[in-house]
Amino acid sequence: MQLPVFRTIDETLCLLDKKNTCLRTFFEGSYGDKYWVSQGGSAFGRWDYPLGVTLLGLLKTADALGKEEIRRYAERHIKMCVSMYESAVCDKALYGAPAFDQNLVRLECLDDCGSMGAAMLESHKLSPDEKYLETAGRIREFIVHRLSKLADGTFYRPASGSHGTATIWADDLFMSTPFLRCLYDITGDREALELAAGQFLKFASYLFMPEYGVFSHVYDLTRQCATGIAWGRGNGWVLFSLAYFLDGLTEKPENYDDLMRLFLTLSNSYRKLQGEKGLWHQVLTDPSSYEEASCTAMFTFAFCKGIQNGWYGEEASLYREAAERGFRGLTQYCIDRNGSVHGVCKGSGFSFTKEYYRDELFWVTNDNHGTGIVLLAGTELLRLNHARQEKSE
Repeated sequence: MQLPVFRTIDETLCLLDKKNTCLRTFFEGSYGDKYWVSQGGSAFGRWDYPLGVTLLGLLKTADALGKEEIRRYAERHIKMCVSMYESAVCDKALYGAPAFDQNLVRLECLDDCGSMGAAMLESHKLSPDEKYLETAGRIREFIVHRLSKLADGTFYRPASGSHGTATIWADDLFMSTPFLRCLYDITGDREALELAAGQFLKFASYLFMPEYGVFSHVYDLTRQCATGIAWGRGNGWVLFSLAYFLDGLTEKPENYDDLMRLFLTLSNSYRKLQGEKGLWHQVLTDPSSYEEASCTAMFTFAFCKGIQNGWYGEEASLYREAAERGFRGLTQYCIDRNGSVHGVCKGSGFSFTKEYYRDELFWVTNDNHGTGIVLLAGTELLRLNHARQEKSE
């Protein structure tokens, strides 16, 4: 008698020895319990936006240091998610919800797609895979055609439940524009490029606070006003995404000059808000709030990009000093001898009070919102220093 065979992602063969029995694949790691992961549980193979940040950092670090084992690890994670998609769709049809690839299958918000999508496409640049482009096509279709947009085209989050409120989050620039920029790099998708370019200025029209020269975290569409809180990581997402978008463009979008002015305006404001230890604060305008690692890493990354591209002109030395102070602050106060990253704000909601960000959004260790960003800051500073060394030789 021939036994039914089930082939898993790693080519392991599982034999089923009972008639009319099927094997259901499931994700045995953690989807939401960070304590599970901190105690040694696995998040490997999960499609989740904080992991997308980490994977992007791992890919760039592998490239900068020539570490093939790091690249292969990140690639295996991404390939597992992408290759299991069709099975996850089938699993959802059979059981009502998939036991893996949950966020990729549902595609209901930018968190579900943009961050992991960007890491996936960066992996495609290093090792092309047609499955990646198929997945990218699904993500593009969602962002371009199904994502909620205001009448002026701005991405926003609809109200959830009868007591919810519709909102615009600074975070969503990261959840969308790096993916769209990467898609343009690979496929020449001009529509994706212009859509991404337009969002920065649209978001600025709702979130930019001229009195501080930085972004509010959220705009409340129901109340028709911004929350007025300069959350560190929210602003970090903005400058990181803008630097990523502008870097190495071979074709300029129609609003390129406006985007560059926005980048320089924000850079100037953030540089002046840097703390004494080189770190930026959880609430940028409140020195009594704790010093936070992820926004520090993102400002450091963006400053390095600005210097590399010559965007700062005669003020480049000021930004080099700020970037070096920022990374030095990370290594002295946020990274321990084992490589653990401390001082990363946990995942957030939003509020109109700074006390929520300062006192309730406490920091955690090795949170995926920060680990990959710290790696990205380090690789960009390393690249900047290598360029300076080559120039002096």
